[in-house]
Amino acid sequence: MKTNNLMKSTAAIGMIFLITLSSAAQTKRLDAKSDPDDEFKTLIEGYYTAWSSLNLDKAARYYAKDADLIFYDIAPLKYNDWAEYRAGVQKGFFDVIPSGKLTPNLNDLKVTRRGNIA
Repeated sequence: MKTNNLMKSTAAIGMIFLITLSSAAQTKRLDAKSDPDDEFKTLIEGYYTAWSSLNLDKAARYYAKDADLIFYDIAPLKYNDWAEYRAGVQKGFFDVIPSGKLTPNLNDLKVTRRGNIA
């Protein structure tokens, strides 16, 4: 049962990561001298560290809090705002697992930019 919950948690966090990465790529501009891979590696490492802390206050910095935003996850599939999503993650994941660690495989990262979208 614990393994099943951990697998669900990992899948959900992976989905969250993809949505967050997409959002961050659209809003953050790169310095002309910086390597896009380096910037995203730093972003991803921080994101994984925040979620691995099992502290939603640390993970929250990677998310927009606009009242009209919808968040999607494993169960339930849809959350109507950040507060609802935060409460669902706390109850469905963090209250269930005593510890966990996400480790990104940064060697697989490839970044391509087109204007202000990466």
